[in-house]
Amino acid sequence: MIPLDTRRTPPTKSVDVKLEKWFGLGKKRDNTPRKTRVGFFVDVSNVFDWENVRSVYSNTGLPDDAGNDPVYEPALYRDPGEDGYHLPEQEWREDLADWERYYGQNPGNYMEPRIMRFGLRVTF
Repeated sequence: MIPLDTRRTPPTKSVDVKLEKWFGLGKKRDNTPRKTRVGFFVDVSNVFDWENVRSVYSNTGLPDDAGNDPVYEPALYRDPGEDGYHLPEQEWREDLADWERYYGQNPGNYMEPRIMRFGLRVTF
């Protein structure tokens, strides 16, 4: 038996960058700068788009394998098909591949991918 709180998720890594440039708008009559300024920025989170794990399945300790694959039930694959020939095992393998692709890989188990924000700020 494994003691509680002895397992950890993999470490995470991320590089975030924010670039910002401000410009003053006009000058007063006495040639002093105005208080009104405009700033443009680019904010990028996870610049290198690393796939960081947020949580894992308790059965396997993996983020993309729940460990409880569906069970083959022949009663669900009795349709003889249009041509009279039907391979239930082949259809089962296709369904299992779809299940692994859509259910087994929960995107909520991973942190956000690269996010880019562009913006404009005005102070006065």
